[in-house]
Amino acid sequence: MSRHIFSWYILVLVISLFLDPFIELDADELSFQVRVNAGSKERILTPVFIDLEIPSGFQANNAQLEYGGDLISGQVEVLSPEVIRVWWIVDGLEAHQNRVYDLSLNDEVIENYRFRWEDSSVLNVQSTDLKYDDRSVLRYMHTAFDGNDIESTKKPFHHVFDVHGETFITKGVGGRFSHHRGIFFGYQECQVGNRSFDTWHARDGEHQEHIEFKSTQQGDVFGEQTSIISWNDRQGQPFALEERQFRVFDQADNQLLIDITSVLVTTGSQVELAGDRQHAGLQFRAAQEVAENESATQFLRPAGWSHLSASQEVNNSAHKDLPWNAMQFEIGGETYTITYLSHLDNPNDAEFSERRYGRFGEYFPWSLRQDNPLTLKYRFWITTHGEVSRSEVQQKYEDYINPPEVTIVKNQFIRGDVDRNGSPGFSDAIHLLRAMFGEPLTSVPDCWDSADINDDGRVNLSDAMFSLFSIFVPKFSEIPAPYPSCGIDPTEDSLSCSHLTCS
Repeated sequence: MSRHIFSWYILVLVISLFLDPFIELDADELSFQVRVNAGSKERILTPVFIDLEIPSGFQANNAQLEYGGDLISGQVEVLSPEVIRVWWIVDGLEAHQNRVYDLSLNDEVIENYRFRWEDSSVLNVQSTDLKYDDRSVLRYMHTAFDGNDIESTKKPFHHVFDVHGETFITKGVGGRFSHHRGIFFGYQECQVGNRSFDTWHARDGEHQEHIEFKSTQQGDVFGEQTSIISWNDRQGQPFALEERQFRVFDQADNQLLIDITSVLVTTGSQVELAGDRQHAGLQFRAAQEVAENESATQFLRPAGWSHLSASQEVNNSAHKDLPWNAMQFEIGGETYTITYLSHLDNPNDAEFSERRYGRFGEYFPWSLRQDNPLTLKYRFWITTHGEVSRSEVQQKYEDYINPPEVTIVKNQFIRGDVDRNGSPGFSDAIHLLRAMFGEPLTSVPDCWDSADINDDGRVNLSDAMFSLFSIFVPKFSEIPAPYPSCGIDPTEDSLSCSHLTCS
């Protein structure tokens, strides 16, 4: 009898060798539990993310989280075929507290996202709008350079809309200092060998030009767009290339959070980037209406600069390396506060510029070489919530430079206990085989780790065979830990156990 049993298992093994690549337990949905630890700061409308490994071939198009009975929208950013980043907004998480979310991924394709990009070009003026529901929030101006119309086409930039999505709170072409435009970036001195180009004023034919979109994302949590921008000499030849990314998050009540990342590289020769705090760097310029009423402009600075007058612009040599700065002004009867947050990764000795006509930002020189690209990271918080306090801005800054810790909850399980009866055995192999061949079973998707019986990071026919062989074939390998008692998975893989199955 034992000889017949052994022969039967040999036959099954041979069949499994042929079928194993083709028979896997497919998932329509993956589930995880993730923990957000607030750390020492309260978290209010804070963007967070976690990177997850997913099984090969799984289409993670949609993410949803649940906490305390409330459903929360997530957004998937694909990093590679096997790794995704899931974003969502955490709100009302008190300092030193943590929160555990149930996170589910599925392949459902959502068409009507809250954040979406739309072409807003008119005639020869090229632009793209980011909309949140029916309201425009951001416009990227990227008209191709025209040597016959240098002033209108010499640099791409981003406009910010008012709270109604009807007009801009940033300045475009014309007005006081026409070269100041929305959120923009440039240097007055770009020295390439014995030649110098001015991408700040860009009056003599040197210019920046949008080349293409590298990526565009739409979703319920953020809208993102990354553009490739060429920094060109007066003959239209590039001496540097920039990858400029804008990512806009929902903040509720007409607030916006705008993350900006810029990576500038040389196309070959070393480029010395210089100028001064008034004529270089990444800057914000408010609409012309602010320049016409500049006496109403106020500044709010960090605690170390709190002794300075809010109604006075400061531009002296000591005014540098501010972690953040905020400018408040009035447009259309609304009071706006624009908060400029500078990431710790940005270069040191950054000189800050303030102008009550509505421009502010920071500058630093840089030697741009092939082994020394310039990477900048900024966040703008834009709100119309009346008087903004120093502590509110500091909280936003802490969110930016020290975000809450997000981890996967490693639930305990018994490897091989697929049917969750607490005792791995023959019934678990049968349970897994039934699921493999199409019978709907609920316990496997909740704890994929328990079904990965041979611990190879996949759930397929070989796991059922491993279970049977471990039971019936003498001296066959024992099921890997955690087995036979409860524990967490010591192996890093893309599988999860989203619910506690033993204790």
